[in-house]
Amino acid sequence: MGHTLTDRKTRGDLAPTRHHNLPESVIIVAVNMIYGSFHIYERYFWHYITENFGIATESATFPEEKHTVLHPVVVARKSSGQVTHLKKAGTHMNRRTDLSDPEQLKSFGPTERQEWITEYILENGSVLVDELVELFGVSRMTIHRDLDDLEQQGILRKVRSGATALPSNLFESDVRYRLKHQLEEKEAIARVAITFVESGQAIFMDEATSLLPLAQLLPTVAPVTVITNFLPIIKELTQHKGIRLIALGGEYLPRFDTFTGLLTEQAVSSLRADLYFTSVTATSGGVLYHPDQQIVKVKQMIMARASRNIILLDHTKFGKIALHRLAPIQSFDIVVVDSRIEETHYKQLLETGVHVKVAPVEER
Repeated sequence: MGHTLTDRKTRGDLAPTRHHNLPESVIIVAVNMIYGSFHIYERYFWHYITENFGIATESATFPEEKHTVLHPVVVARKSSGQVTHLKKAGTHMNRRTDLSDPEQLKSFGPTERQEWITEYILENGSVLVDELVELFGVSRMTIHRDLDDLEQQGILRKVRSGATALPSNLFESDVRYRLKHQLEEKEAIARVAITFVESGQAIFMDEATSLLPLAQLLPTVAPVTVITNFLPIIKELTQHKGIRLIALGGEYLPRFDTFTGLLTEQAVSSLRADLYFTSVTATSGGVLYHPDQQIVKVKQMIMARASRNIILLDHTKFGKIALHRLAPIQSFDIVVVDSRIEETHYKQLLETGVHVKVAPVEER
């Protein structure tokens, strides 16, 4: 393990969405609902409206959707980090019954079982096949089929003896997993990034989860205009006065909780902004990478429409690659990293000649 910048020297130093009315300052470019494409996204649209603007009642239901709340299991881990035993089967609750008895998990059908596995792996990062076999009382083949289905949905990737939510060069973690991890680093980076924003500016922000802590700080420099295709940022900023919000529509990608595709690209091409904030899955050798081609194309288009491009990279992204090349890191005007970056990676970053800002994070 290399030394971090924090090792070298001592450094100083989500609000829940509420039901509310849409402010007049919000502009939604709902191009994803034009003509015949509306029915494809209708379920996502009404779910978003219900959750954020209180239009539907609490008893509203959506087609083919079960209203369940999953609570992950408690696990014991060896010092090596491997899960050794599912000590307590978590609670699976719906409107009819509370299945807190571990034996009840054995009665789960495929849908309930996959919902439970999804919640668990997004919370804990990995799970072993043998543990799931014991927990649900089904065959290894059944569990493998469940994991195959979830892999096709982009929720996890199968590895030897189990499955993981961690990214690889071909796989980007589900947005629900990414929103829960490296929060301390992302918040520190956001505190540095906000210093580059001035009142009255227009800002592009894409689907990178690293941007959500930054979005939460934007009201402190309002008024600003935010252009985004990322639903969590849209949800966050609709409740703030002084934020003019332009939401880019397109094809909805549930795994990224974002809009992309031709309609998004057309909307981007008609706009200009002062700043573009983004992040990527991986960087190595002075090149930025992302595993999804559609996401990369939107990022490249936005880069061309902003006066300054700023990328936020926590230390876990360095020394890794992904399938698609976004751009050389020198394409960005500013790179903001956290102080837990390994010293070797930091030196390599400086050698590229890019302007680097380091966000201080307390050592663990």
